[in-house]
Amino acid sequence: MSPRLHEHVRALLSTREAELRAWGRVIAIVFGTLVVVPLVTALSYSYAFGPAGVPQERPEFVISPGETLYTVATRLEDEGLVKYAAAFRFAYGITRGERTLRPGRYELSPGMDALQIAKKLGEAPYLT
Repeated sequence: MSPRLHEHVRALLSTREAELRAWGRVIAIVFGTLVVVPLVTALSYSYAFGPAGVPQERPEFVISPGETLYTVATRLEDEGLVKYAAAFRFAYGITRGERTLRPGRYELSPGMDALQIAKKLGEAPYLT
């Protein structure tokens, strides 16, 4: 094999190795995007919107006439029914939109997540 051919082959191999390294980076970025990002998102969602506790008896939660979403969310957090009042307000906004809370008595559980509680408070209360 001539020295020029030897150099040409070496240059081609170097180029091929560089291409493979570049593809390795692309695969790592795609993997990170398709696997790691959704996993982190799911864990964050579970932490913020997940149940505040384990399912137990269903305590009665009363919404008084004229009570605002902000005060209800704060009370839900204080009573241990949701982890974060802000997460509940967000969940209520995406599930119920601009609808106001309906006064009455509701059966809620710490085992319910923020979206389940938002849906429940958007329904008619079991006792007004």
